[in-house]
Amino acid sequence: MDAHRRHVLAMLGAASTLLAGCSDLADEADQSLEPNDDEDSEESNADDGTDGADEDEIDETDEETTPAWLEGGELPSYASVLPSADALADDETTPREYFFTAVDLATIVGTLDDDPGEGTVPDDPFLQNPIAVVSLGIYGLFALGSSPIAQVQAEAEGESDDAALVYVDGAYALYGAYDLETARSGLEAEGYELQAEAEDGADDFVVFADDASSEVVGVTDDAFVYAFGADQARSLAVVSAIVETNVGSQSPAHESDTTLETLLRAGANTGITSCLAGAGESLTDLEPGDQVQEDDVAFDFSPFEGATGVVQGLQLAESESNARVIVTYESETAVDVERLESGLGGEARSFDLETGGSAALVTAVYGTDPIEE
Repeated sequence: MDAHRRHVLAMLGAASTLLAGCSDLADEADQSLEPNDDEDSEESNADDGTDGADEDEIDETDEETTPAWLEGGELPSYASVLPSADALADDETTPREYFFTAVDLATIVGTLDDDPGEGTVPDDPFLQNPIAVVSLGIYGLFALGSSPIAQVQAEAEGESDDAALVYVDGAYALYGAYDLETARSGLEAEGYELQAEAEDGADDFVVFADDASSEVVGVTDDAFVYAFGADQARSLAVVSAIVETNVGSQSPAHESDTTLETLLRAGANTGITSCLAGAGESLTDLEPGDQVQEDDVAFDFSPFEGATGVVQGLQLAESESNARVIVTYESETAVDVERLESGLGGEARSFDLETGGSAALVTAVYGTDPIEE
């Protein structure tokens, strides 16, 4: 991966003006990035259900029980900006693997003071993929920071407890709180042309574009969505799908993809997240491919070959960082423990792998903040 640590921090410096309104998040970063204790509490509070049951009944129940770590909890707030695969498909006859990344803004703010270190990229996908997520996000913020609409975004942004930067299919969605009319006025003042808006009676959204720069911008009360690149028509389709999904005009991805819903609910949903799902089928193309429009950013999903989906997260802290990945397969026999054990955690201080039915949970602890290495 060519986009190493120094490259990331250079872009962070250029994009830091976009985060001026997020300084309060830095004070809360340590609390928001603490490891998720939901698994322990669920296990300690669970009823074993064995009273009055014979051994055959107990065995059958154990086989059918979904592990607590896969049951998960609520959907992350940013799930509302993830359009369905059908809404994003170029060719409706071609199945698409679904890929997105998300970084909460507390994590991004926390990297602003990082020492760039030696700029090396670890071989461990548990670390490489989160670094790629951050690189991808900062690349988008850098591009936005270089655009005249950066000021529009800053003026329209409000306070949000769950602000995040989401990447999906070439578009960057700053999820949080926005004043739609402020954004509309600002985009019009910059000479961007209105492409679409909500119909009468629907929740408000606007989509603007600029032919000279090929930029496309969509805004709702919850999101500021930005895309750029040579294929403006494609950017317009993706941005429109995101904002229409966010306001409820289209169904979100998790409503039509049970694997993706499982992964969204089971993920930690804070820190750095990447997710790749195969619509219930085994993943055959383990690179996000043209869904990542930045050549220097590379992910390594090779440990998950044969899976139907994977959600990977990293939560950063000063003394230790916690990595977690949930992998789903077509069947219990398809779970590839050997591949997971050999492909993950090579640089970890501790490593644990647990299987449950047709899924696996892998966790690892690293002694320092890998983003500073």
